[in-house]
Amino acid sequence: MKILLISVGGSDIPVVTSIKSIRPDKVIFFCTGDKLGSRVTVDGDGLVCGDFQDGKRVNTRPNIVVQTQLNPSQVYVEEVEADNPFDTYDKALKRMEDFPGEDFIIDYTGGTKSMSAGLWGASTEVSNCSLVIVKGPRINLEKVRGEHSRVQRFERNVILGKRLLQSAKTLLSDRKYDSAYVLLHDMLSLEGVSENEKLDQIRYLVSVYRDWDRFEYEAALETMEVYCKLYRPDRDLVQYKMTLERLVDAKEMYVQFKQQSYSSKRIANGFVLINDLLMNASRKAAERCYDDAVSRLYRAAEMYAQFALLRCQVITADVNLDELPGLPAERKAYYEEKRNEKGKIQIGMKDGYDLLQDLGQPVGEVWERWKKKIIQVLQLRNYSFLAHGMNPIKEHEYLECKEAIWSFISECDALDAALSKAKIGLRFYNDLPNSFMDLEDAN
Repeated sequence: MKILLISVGGSDIPVVTSIKSIRPDKVIFFCTGDKLGSRVTVDGDGLVCGDFQDGKRVNTRPNIVVQTQLNPSQVYVEEVEADNPFDTYDKALKRMEDFPGEDFIIDYTGGTKSMSAGLWGASTEVSNCSLVIVKGPRINLEKVRGEHSRVQRFERNVILGKRLLQSAKTLLSDRKYDSAYVLLHDMLSLEGVSENEKLDQIRYLVSVYRDWDRFEYEAALETMEVYCKLYRPDRDLVQYKMTLERLVDAKEMYVQFKQQSYSSKRIANGFVLINDLLMNASRKAAERCYDDAVSRLYRAAEMYAQFALLRCQVITADVNLDELPGLPAERKAYYEEKRNEKGKIQIGMKDGYDLLQDLGQPVGEVWERWKKKIIQVLQLRNYSFLAHGMNPIKEHEYLECKEAIWSFISECDALDAALSKAKIGLRFYNDLPNSFMDLEDAN
């Protein structure tokens, strides 16, 4: 259904021209209702419309409803304050809410400047709405001549598109990729915006970082590879693509370690997963999701021990003591007690680091110095709402946890020549982008 919202001033001709041209199913008139108002031209009795002759108005025509042959079921009239644009704005929005899902056309040719401003403002709030104005030759500064006037449609979605684009920029500056993607997707469904190739290109790239932020590395890499084939990637984008390739490889190695053998050099690449987790935790903290952030810090600390042990060919989910001949007897007995009903020895984060210490690994030496502090801060996670407790984590608690975990892992990285050589570590790892320069000229 096509619904026309139109402002009415002293002249009926532009209004009649608009209605006859558009042929709407319903018309909502916005007019003033005082004695000198425009309400009378809408549905007043007798000859209520006319032109000025020698400075005096001569009425020769019936009201607008009669001239356009509208029936009562098609007509709605809103009396508004002549000089209050917000009154027109509010009433127009409420009227449109009465017809959800319908197509709206707003003609703001007639009426006061405030009425026109109110209708125009309301149009920017609704996506299924277009703007028109009756345009024709003027023989003075006041009136449009009716006999040669026509309805001109404006691309109202340009305004809505700019508003959505600014919102998308704000979301991307906060690295909220999922929300930004939805906004960009909605923009591209707007008439007049859907053919914007630059915007579509940016949306495609944002989907990469959206999947990346969800740890869906494989999907992100697949989209990134297609993107690089379609468009010319800059140097920064190539670096992100290389990081994604490392992440996918590290995840595959982590999952399939028992089925395949990997070189020590390739296993070292796995630590890139820890860097990504830590950056992800920082993004969650920026959103004030401190429970989520600390959960990621805990997982990063746990995974660091797991990859350090993989380099010793030890899998924490199934520790084989027979492959650790240098382990002291009393320590072997300790780990033997961890064997479950399925016959597997499975160890958690603390035991993982303790085992590295037992094996004389550099990470174990750092753990000995940091052990007390790490266990202390990670108790926050254990008693948090997302783990085993009911206590939401506060900002200062997250910051204490981050400081300890980042410092501990950075110290471990510094002692590992293989990681430095491969440029793996927090000092080499860049966070995901929070700006897209091409977005400036996308609309």
